[in-house]
Amino acid sequence: MKTYLVLFLLAFLASFLGTPLLRRLWERCGFLDSAVTPGAHIRRPVPRLGGVVIYAAVVGALVALFFHSNDITEQFRSQLPVFWRLLGPATLILLLGVVDDIGGMRAPIKLLGQVGAALWLISEGIVIQRLNLPWGEVVPLGWLSPVVTLLWLVALTNAFNLIDGVDGLAAGVGFISASAIAVTAMMINAGMVVVVSVALAGALLGFLRHNFAPASIFLGDSGSMLIGFVLASSAIVWQQKATTAIAVAAPLLAFALPVADTTVAVLRRTVRGQPLFVSDRHHIHHRLLAFDFSQRQVVLLLYGFSVLAALGCILIAREHNWVTLFVASVPFVCILAVAYFVYPERMPPKILARPGREADGVAPHK
Repeated sequence: MKTYLVLFLLAFLASFLGTPLLRRLWERCGFLDSAVTPGAHIRRPVPRLGGVVIYAAVVGALVALFFHSNDITEQFRSQLPVFWRLLGPATLILLLGVVDDIGGMRAPIKLLGQVGAALWLISEGIVIQRLNLPWGEVVPLGWLSPVVTLLWLVALTNAFNLIDGVDGLAAGVGFISASAIAVTAMMINAGMVVVVSVALAGALLGFLRHNFAPASIFLGDSGSMLIGFVLASSAIVWQQKATTAIAVAAPLLAFALPVADTTVAVLRRTVRGQPLFVSDRHHIHHRLLAFDFSQRQVVLLLYGFSVLAALGCILIAREHNWVTLFVASVPFVCILAVAYFVYPERMPPKILARPGREADGVAPHK
């Protein structure tokens, strides 16, 4: 346990101290993003490319494990082939996001890059091989295994990208999700998943100090996509280790907010006949901002939903099934209720017509 604590602190300090240094570098290079806050004023340009900080902090903290010897570090070294399989595709996702943050990238091209990274990981043998259903039945996926894995990786990568519309939201939810995955992975002795999740959680918490509203640096696509891809990949490795119903239920609970928000977004755009890859301002955080919640209030409220879902993830890992059902239903019901009842068509005209706001209530930094 001390090793995990040290790993967490190393990643935290690397991110916390390294972010201001890289922020000044991005400012000199001109990698800036003008952000509009709720209201009529525009804040000064803010550096993006926060994913580079997260990536460096996580990899740096994991490299530090080579300089100490105990049971945990020895287990990490014995599983190095798995780590290298994860690192390559994750690096590709980071570079894809960096290119998008610097020069912009069309959505189909970005999707193609995500698919390429996912196929790379699948070719390395990191796949979802089976579904363990809650009532105990195990369903081998067979030839569907690569297809399900591809959908899972691309969907979760984009899910975290979609919720990165308010300062600190994606980083904070990523921290909560990584912490939940780390705790449940400890229960089944999935050592590689634990160390990666702990390092990611530490890096995100250190970065969050600079990313919480008002943010002095943004995650950018490099950061939000990296978080989603690493967590999705870790969940697959974790699923290969698990043998009970938690293999399918726990990851879904750990990622409840981004999964629910993305699901609602896809359904909404499909029903309205809108393109799936064209961004809109109808995500849950946008709707809450439109009702005069501050950015901090919105983020803290959605953190609360994520904590409840993370608690459900941990409870189901301990096989508290009925308790889990109740706890896990709370965030989903709340999220779906907000997503349904706070459509622009249902919003009071006074809010829609308020000066200094876009028609949907907020102009996000993305």
